[in-house]
Order: sequence, then structure tokens, then C-alpha cells
Amino acid sequence: MFTSHLRGAGPGRRTVRRAAARASAALALLFSLAVLAPPAGAAANPLFLRLLKDPQNVELNLEYARQAEQQGKHARAIATYERVLAIDPGNAEAQAAVARLTQRLKPDVTRVYAILGGQYETNGKRLGDDRAGFDDVMGSLRLVVDDQRRLWDLNWRSNLQLFGNLYGRFDEGDVLSFNGETGPEILLGAANLRPVAGVALVALDGEGYLRQLTLGAEWLPLAGILKEVSLRGRHNEFASRFDGRDAWVLDAGARVEWQDLATAGDSLSLRPGYLFNGAGQARFRYHRVDGAVDYRYPLTDDLRLVGGLTLAYRDYGGAYPGASEDREDWAITPRMQLIKSNLFHPKLSATAYYQFQRNISNDDTFDYSNHVFGGSLIWSF
Repeated sequence: MFTSHLRGAGPGRRTVRRAAARASAALALLFSLAVLAPPAGAAANPLFLRLLKDPQNVELNLEYARQAEQQGKHARAIATYERVLAIDPGNAEAQAAVARLTQRLKPDVTRVYAILGGQYETNGKRLGDDRAGFDDVMGSLRLVVDDQRRLWDLNWRSNLQLFGNLYGRFDEGDVLSFNGETGPEILLGAANLRPVAGVALVALDGEGYLRQLTLGAEWLPLAGILKEVSLRGRHNEFASRFDGRDAWVLDAGARVEWQDLATAGDSLSLRPGYLFNGAGQARFRYHRVDGAVDYRYPLTDDLRLVGGLTLAYRDYGGAYPGASEDREDWAITPRMQLIKSNLFHPKLSATAYYQFQRNISNDDTFDYSNHVFGGSLIWSF
């Protein structure tokens, strides 16, 4: 999500903290094994006695951690899995177990963000190059609520967003929207399955535009480079003045991420996707295949540089009046962003960004270019 960069300290600091936490857990467990009295019943536990003689043995530690987890002794299991990671940082079983158990023990948390933004666009209305476009400025305000809590012995995650923007000249682009989504995380082996349900309401220029219902699911592995696979079905119902756009929509995507590539705290993410919009009128019906790549580089603990590129292809089922063939679009969007956390206050962050939007279409009406320069201030509550 767009708020993901706000959570926690800078990437370098997080890496150091993770390493320090693992080392601390390993030392604490070693001290408890060697100095303190053993856990109740340890004298009758051959596994504990073997581990006491060979505390660096990864397999023995894993077996002991599994045993503690089965007995419901989650804190002891986490400490032992952390010890495995101190010995073998790439151990997949320990990584997944720490994520799984930490999730089970984490407290209820509600995060609220207020995001004030502004941007300048050279072609605010995205008019085709054969038409007289105009530059414009736009201001926006977004309120976000992220909630995680334990309900019915499951971790539930919910997200609510209220967004509004105003253009200086392009009134038809003024948007007011609300959307919300919620669902539980169901632990299945080394991943979470999260069924989701959501709703969205959108108004354009002060008038009703869209009502949307969503049902879907996310597959969220607890370890490895695959971070997410998602599938959502949506029903879009438009206001009557937008005849022919009501549609059932299928939206599928995934996210793969590599961390600590060139330096501690950097990351490279890849997000492929597919969408089918089955609108009633052929000119609004399309298939879309897209992909986005982003690289995050930590300049300092609280300053990050993000570079990215999005490519998308749309194949429409029909043509607009006057066009000779079914519409096809290629969209290319390179972008750059600078993110500064702890701006004068630990709860205040700022971003500055640039992106170039180039849409190449066989319909000249939709063949356009647009340069966007913008920034935002983010306050977390």
C-alpha cells in the first residue's frame, strides 16, 4: 500500500534492529540454557539435554522450537527460532515460524494517516496530442485508517480511505471517494490466506459516479521472495449518464520482493497483474496486462530514494465513434520519488515525486503525454 513506507524507522535502522534483536534473543536463550534453571520438566526431556550439550546445532534447535510451539509456549518457541536465525540467517522454516508466531502474539493496532498533497501537470485533462491540452494544478487530501486486531481467534486487517481532490481548471477531474476493505488472516502452513470484502463509492465533480463491490482473496507467504498473490472480483455500477460501463471485473496480481541487494535496507519489487473489465458496451470492455518494478534505496536512516517503471497494455473490445479499428493502448510511466521520514517531528513525513505518463494509442483521442511534479505531507496519529 502507499502507506507502507511510513511504518517503522528507516530501512537501515530496521535492519540493524532485526540483527540486534536476533543476537539478543540468541544470547538470552544461551544464558537460560547454561546458567538458569531449566524449564519445568526439562530433566525428563531428552531433547533439552541434547540441546544443552550442543546449543549451536540447528536441527536440535528447530526440533526444540517445534516442541515448544506444539505445547503452546510461543514466547519460548520464538526465542529458539530466533536463535536458529542467529546461527543460520537464511533458514526458511525459522523465518516463517517467527513471522507466524509474531503475528499470533501481536497486539491490536490502529494507525491513522492524514496525507495532504499537491501536484502540477502539463496535461491535466490527458488530452490527445492532436487536441489543445492545458496545464493544471491539483490539491488533495487523503485520510487512511489501518486496523489490525484479534477477533474470533483470527487476526483481522481492515483499511478505510477517504479521498478528495480539486483541480484548478479541470473540474470534471474533481474526485471524492470512500473505500473500505476487511478480512481475516487464516494461517495455512507457511502462508496466510486472507479472504477480503470491500465497497467503494466515487463522485465526480460533485455528482455520483461509481458504486463498487469487491470479493476476493490474498495469499500471503510468511517467508521468501514471494510476498503476495491476489485475486479479486468486482462489480462496477456507474451513474446512468455513463451508459454501457457497468461491469463485472476480474483483477489478479502478485508481488515479488528482494531485499538487501546492493546495500542493507534496499529492496527491489516486481508486481505483475492482469485485469478483465467486462463492460456492457464493447468500447469500454478490455483486457489489461501490466507490470511495475520499483527499487528503494536508503540514502540515510530517514531518507529514501525510489525509482520505478510501470508498463500496461490494454486491448479493447470495440472502437469509439469515428475510429477505424478496435482501440489498443500502451501506457509507459517512469517515476522517481524521494521519501523523508521524521520531518521536524517523528510523526511527520514528506514525499516529492516526478512521473512521466505516456499513453500510446491507435485512437488519437487517447494518445497523450503528461508530466507530473508533486509532493505530499503525511501525518501519522
